[in-house]
Amino acid sequence: MIEQFDSRATKPLISVITVVYNNRDGFAGTAKSVCEQRDASFEWLVIDGGSTDGTVDLIKAHAGQMAYWVSERDKGIYDAMNKGLAQAKGEFCVFMNSGDRFASETTLQHISEVIAQSPADIGMVLGAAFFELSESYRYVQLPRPLNPYILHSLPTSHQAMYFRTDLHRKALLNPAIRIAADYDSICRMFKMNPRAASTNEVVALVWRGLESNSMRYPLANLRDMGSTQRRVLGMSYPKILGSALRRLLPVVAFRLMANPLTSGVTGKLISILRPSRNSPVAEAEGGSRG
Repeated sequence: MIEQFDSRATKPLISVITVVYNNRDGFAGTAKSVCEQRDASFEWLVIDGGSTDGTVDLIKAHAGQMAYWVSERDKGIYDAMNKGLAQAKGEFCVFMNSGDRFASETTLQHISEVIAQSPADIGMVLGAAFFELSESYRYVQLPRPLNPYILHSLPTSHQAMYFRTDLHRKALLNPAIRIAADYDSICRMFKMNPRAASTNEVVALVWRGLESNSMRYPLANLRDMGSTQRRVLGMSYPKILGSALRRLLPVVAFRLMANPLTSGVTGKLISILRPSRNSPVAEAEGGSRG
């Protein structure tokens, strides 16, 4: 198990949960990032879906630095994430799945300080995320206010969101939701506890290319999120439609950015229309297991 530093009594234990399946190279980068964390109290849990590409050998090599790991078949990424939550002992938890990384070796230390300086009843901590969507297109996504932005989408990248563990266990991810079970779960947490702290410090490095589920299946993503907006948040159909259109446009923009024939013109238009650190592509949510 990784040494749990605890220089002050107010420093919370953070459970870092990594879900992986047949992504040895991605897991190697994530493992390096986790093991480099210092001056923070944390545990690392790894849930592997029964990999056959050598990932399990790499997990075993790091087993001494883990509080828990398992390699077995599951029902998909959301089922695996629930398995991690079931084993987590931390006051707060974060999902740093295969291929994702912390922004620096002091990221968890910073999050611990944010938690210690925040009201005791917060349910989440939101940070900024650095996205790499292609070799030529990178951007920083700052956290939006949880309320009201959750009515539209996630306020920041999932990897930059830290949840109170007991709250998340009351809103487990639904494996029956194909694409956006994370959004559904977070909306249910929001309904139970809408209070969140935030930091504009970059806390996560995220690769999100065309292989992410929201990019591969944009219509299914819109369907899933719309269902949650209606069922959990009680939004009207006109507002759901407006939100869907707002999310669909960034997906189109990214596909144009990923195309060498159109990336240059599209990038210039984006910089003119939205000259800020928050790229419009950041509106497109969703992730991949690795």
